[in-house]
Amino acid sequence: METAQKISVIIPAYNAARWIAKAIDSAASQTLAPCEIIVVDDGSTDDTPLILSRYGDAIRAIRQENAGVSAARNAGMRQAAGDWLAFLDADDIWLPEKLARVMAHAAQAPQIALFSHDVFVIDEMGNIIGIYRFEPISGYIARKLVMKNWIITSTAVMRADAARESGWYHTNIKRGEDWHYWIRVASKYPIAHIHEPMAMYRRLPEGALRSDLDACLADNLQVVEYAGRIIGLTGPEMLDARAGVYRESVVRRLASLDPAAARRELAEVKKLAGWTATDAGMWLASLFPSGVQRLLLRLKKIRDSRLAKRRMKDVYVKSGKS
Repeated sequence: METAQKISVIIPAYNAARWIAKAIDSAASQTLAPCEIIVVDDGSTDDTPLILSRYGDAIRAIRQENAGVSAARNAGMRQAAGDWLAFLDADDIWLPEKLARVMAHAAQAPQIALFSHDVFVIDEMGNIIGIYRFEPISGYIARKLVMKNWIITSTAVMRADAARESGWYHTNIKRGEDWHYWIRVASKYPIAHIHEPMAMYRRLPEGALRSDLDACLADNLQVVEYAGRIIGLTGPEMLDARAGVYRESVVRRLASLDPAAARRELAEVKKLAGWTATDAGMWLASLFPSGVQRLLLRLKKIRDSRLAKRRMKDVYVKSGKS
């Protein structure tokens, strides 16, 4: 592996006092040390600045007026000195060998501009409650990425030259801004997903406001329209991509116990691309009494947690043997 390769870690933070220390510590304790950890404080009004001050020269802290996560990431990217940029959200955590393992893959595939990987899901207390796993894939796969976004921001490690060529995050997109950016990168460069969990993604309790879910759906549909233009999706591909956005929204509606909205969006899926067996199953689930829906969600959480904890044990065993 190219030992001269330098990695800049970029962490945007807004009122992240509860989590930020664990995120920074997970970056600082990597078995392959980054050349710098840049934390962009996006106008926090809590104790985030105080916590950052305690790290002294161990991090590069940048303070800006509140402008949103995209502007914060842009500020960090502009200041980065590394050959690679590794993104970490303030409430997420990396496993100790994350950078070493990603860069080992990079050494074997120098043509790849951006790597992502699987993640464990944790709750607000840090308990493992699930895992996001995606099939390994690599190449010029922008079309596949439009159909489903598998890149969680805290898993992304990309070449700095690819970032400069692709430009900055668009600050007018409030939700799905990361997906929008990955599509732009993938439209120019080959990317790859590593089928191995190397981080912990924090998922906070459900109960999002309906207006937030509406806005998320609208922004994600906007991302698909943008992707259709820059990649040149065919008519059928656009229909499938829009249907994919509605399917993701249906999952969020069911998790928020809003079955009427879930059925409304499943109807859109049917018009756009027809139903799969999974779509029909979600429609059926939306018809159950609310008590049954809560029970199904609770059982799913128990199952997801058990599977994730089993996988975490495998990771530790593997790490101990390496």
